[in-house]
Amino acid sequence: MYIKSRIVDFFVTQRGCLLSVVFFLSRSLSFCLFAAESYRVKTLAGPIIPVMNDDGTITVDMGEPILVASKVPTTLESNFEGDSVVEQTLKCNGKTWSVSAVSMGNPHAIIFLDDLETDIDFESDGPALESCPVFPARTNVEFVQVLSDTHLKMKVMENKERKTDGCP
Repeated sequence: MYIKSRIVDFFVTQRGCLLSVVFFLSRSLSFCLFAAESYRVKTLAGPIIPVMNDDGTITVDMGEPILVASKVPTTLESNFEGDSVVEQTLKCNGKTWSVSAVSMGNPHAIIFLDDLETDIDFESDGPALESCPVFPARTNVEFVQVLSDTHLKMKVMENKERKTDGCP
């Protein structure tokens, strides 16, 4: 099957599946299944349009983040403008965390650390935070270390089962 059009439609259940979509698109292109400049991906959170760049990379505009605590959703107390949760204290797995909450169609708990290798026990802390009751719809957990003004290092817990390297 070879499709050549300007926009090809796909459907995924949520924006959290974006990594799968990008992987599918890159593999499809390598097998010459599709030849389009952009693809419309229908998600439960709304459409996104990955664009195939001339250098082989894929660019995705994920849209505006959802920052209102009740819409993330999280029961963490709002502590910043617009009813958002920014570096709010959370006790989980015997530790105290500084958590920011955002949704890009699915909930994300973002935790900045000094050192990814020594500040967390990923196999224990990741699943505990992912299923913490303050995130009633569960959450992806991004552990982030700032390396410089232009570089971050991340470990991401999705679905309580694995570390991923590609969550936006």
